[in-house]
Amino acid sequence: MTDLSRASAPDDGIARRTILAGAAWSIPVIATAATAPAAAASAALTLTFDKATYAGTACSTITGAYVTATSGGVPAVGVPITISLSDGYVFTTTGSNSQTGSTSGNGRFPLQAISIPGQGGSATVIASSTAASATAILDAPQSGKAWNYIVGQTAVQIDAPDGAKVIGYNARVSADGELWVQGLRRQTGVNPDNAVAELTPTNEAAISWTDFSGKAWNYIVGQTAVQIDAPDGAKVIGYNARVSADGELWVQGSRRQTGVNPNNAISQITPDNAAAVSWTDFSGKAWNYIVGQTAVQIDAPDGAKVIGYNARVSADGELWVQGSRRQTGVNPNNAISQITPDNAAAVSWTDFSGKAWNYIVGQTAVQIDAPDGAKVIGYNARVSSDGELWVQGSRRQTGVNPNNAISQITPDNAAAVSWTDLPRC
Repeated sequence: MTDLSRASAPDDGIARRTILAGAAWSIPVIATAATAPAAAASAALTLTFDKATYAGTACSTITGAYVTATSGGVPAVGVPITISLSDGYVFTTTGSNSQTGSTSGNGRFPLQAISIPGQGGSATVIASSTAASATAILDAPQSGKAWNYIVGQTAVQIDAPDGAKVIGYNARVSADGELWVQGLRRQTGVNPDNAVAELTPTNEAAISWTDFSGKAWNYIVGQTAVQIDAPDGAKVIGYNARVSADGELWVQGSRRQTGVNPNNAISQITPDNAAAVSWTDFSGKAWNYIVGQTAVQIDAPDGAKVIGYNARVSADGELWVQGSRRQTGVNPNNAISQITPDNAAAVSWTDFSGKAWNYIVGQTAVQIDAPDGAKVIGYNARVSSDGELWVQGSRRQTGVNPNNAISQITPDNAAAVSWTDLPRC
């Protein structure tokens, strides 16, 4: 047998041993190059907007936005993308709130120009694929004139800064912190994102808020605003009621309970002027508390959403009031319970098909006239997406911004509604 390792060199003068050695060194490089695309393909897909927030002004457009798809840090090409806009923002060329397509060679998917609605406000833009999603904020200063209405009376335009946030009947807070009640500026330094106004049994506006440094304040029209004891930044859940991030319930300046989930708690004023509080604890159990009484754990499905005092809706649509299951088919994301002057729980909701319903404990639930899917803003009060205000089953007003409207029950059992209108571009 011939010993190849000892064979003569080929004509070009390169030894075969050298050729084989070179080939041996090149094989791992070829193998690595071949496996790189497979590794990239197996990496998780990530979608990223080029900005966290896109800002503009009412009736203008947002341009130049895009989302990038990557896999293992490498641009992902040809990924199907769906873009969805909320709260009245639409794509300028189509008038739709949805856009679909696929990423290009650099992994980017450019968004069409986005039209900001006349009322401005904040919204979300969501990019989604089968394997990933991303969210960014669309933001424009609120616009819109302030209005009040009580059934049986004439709607009245009221003095307040354009687009001021409605926090209760006849009570609003501007983006820069001015509190306007009954058409007059009453306070400054109010955080509009942490303020609530309720009506007292004597029909006064009772307001609680935090200032921009997180301090707690209370105010009733005709009295002096008072700073109140509570942890800095505690979430306002009703007049003179707050919950800290770690679950302390503070009412009337004193710590009353612990273990309260601040994201699932509501306090409402009773006809005898007490603070009535319902919440879930951090394990999802349901609790009720009235100042001066003992907190009571109440029957309800774990984690059921609190929609008012002693009223909750489970994720699968069960309405529980006073510890008993009362109705089914209730959309927990479009339901409100309020306390009537005779201390009954009055509940309004849409079912999962969008139909409107009302219920008072001890009575029969009634389907009520209103556009399908109209937003519940209080008992027996709803606003459609195109701005129709429906109260007691009748259309009462038009041009109402459904994202900035509240209805509350007055001591004489009337629906009192405040809103901003919908400016047209």
